[in-house]
Amino acid sequence: MILPKYEKMYDDFINRYEEIHVCPWHEMSKEQTEALYLGYISNNDVLDDYQYYYMANYIVTRLSGISDAHTTVNLKNTGSFPYLFKIIDGEVFVVGVFDEEELLLSKLVSINGIDINKIIAEIANIIPCGNEGWLRFKVENFLPSIGNMLSLPSLHGEPAITYNFIDKNGNRVDKEYNTYEKFYRKTNKRIDIPIRHDNLYFEFNGDAIYFVYNSCLNDACVNMKKVLDELDFHLLNGHYNRFIIDLRNNAGGNSNNNLPIIDFLKRHDELEIITLTNNATFSSGRFMYEALRNLGTIAIGEEPGTPINAFGNVYIKEKEDNRKRRKQGLEQIQSTIVHKISSRYFYFDEEYKLHIAMSKKEYDDMPNAWKITDFNPPDIEIKPTLEDYINNRDSVMECAIKREYNKVNKER
Repeated sequence: MILPKYEKMYDDFINRYEEIHVCPWHEMSKEQTEALYLGYISNNDVLDDYQYYYMANYIVTRLSGISDAHTTVNLKNTGSFPYLFKIIDGEVFVVGVFDEEELLLSKLVSINGIDINKIIAEIANIIPCGNEGWLRFKVENFLPSIGNMLSLPSLHGEPAITYNFIDKNGNRVDKEYNTYEKFYRKTNKRIDIPIRHDNLYFEFNGDAIYFVYNSCLNDACVNMKKVLDELDFHLLNGHYNRFIIDLRNNAGGNSNNNLPIIDFLKRHDELEIITLTNNATFSSGRFMYEALRNLGTIAIGEEPGTPINAFGNVYIKEKEDNRKRRKQGLEQIQSTIVHKISSRYFYFDEEYKLHIAMSKKEYDDMPNAWKITDFNPPDIEIKPTLEDYINNRDSVMECAIKREYNKVNKER
């Protein structure tokens, strides 16, 4: 059963999806999607925001396949529990806490007594993703979210969430939280791999410049020119052979912010470029990864969380609806649910040239070979291990620093 409110919300979303997406039925036909929806509401209730969120993403995940991780439905302002989690070798470990330092590196084994593997399976049911790495990243971020957790069939309606841990000494530890209270406590104690730095941070290590580019968001790139000017000065007055650019956790933003860095590296083609990447390198962060590949970089780390060719450039339905309302002088609507729709298709060809389809016709006119999902793994694949977290060791960074200068001149 579905309430009329949510039936209308879904219909509005799917109609807008068909209008905006450059290839809306790339995985399932419109008829198959309708059958999936009717089958779902015949067997499941959709009576509140949590259940709608789960249903909508259940359908979107099957509609999107592996080439569209940008079309999603999101809950707003639902609060979060004070933990950070990391999935390592299939197990979930605590890597961030508010003030319970003794819980760091404890293992999360169940929630409300439900085995963590069942919880993860329910989460995976509603996460559009291109590969296992992006799914892992999304599950890690899902687990502390109050609203997300209450959307799961096994936890919906629960008055409390109890995380069941096994600590480093093998002892059971249970932590219970009232789900009606919105927690916004930051994790004050954490094990970060890589070490957390502000965007555009740089430091020197021997003949290497280490440069952090963990966001393409406009607000995070306002000092771009100043930072690159400083690096120009250091290169004129010092002796550096290698430029290590850290794209780990760069989940995107505005790809135009990539261009000044690319131009900087083209001017300094004496530098060997080493790129660090992980499963949270995504969207415009992946654009940067591909651009650096074009410059002959050596890539170290984990495969980025998105294919080379994918749908993206998010259209936010509620934002666009309110923009139209402003033009008409109408009051803004504060929605608790946000619908995001991919509006373009991106493809990098074998020469690393980017092709963009901004309309259904442009997508249809692309060669079929450009629509086959492909990935571009790093040259040296390294994934952080539990030992790395125990020793607070960044093995990806260590590998980059230990590499001897070995620049191969290439046409740029």
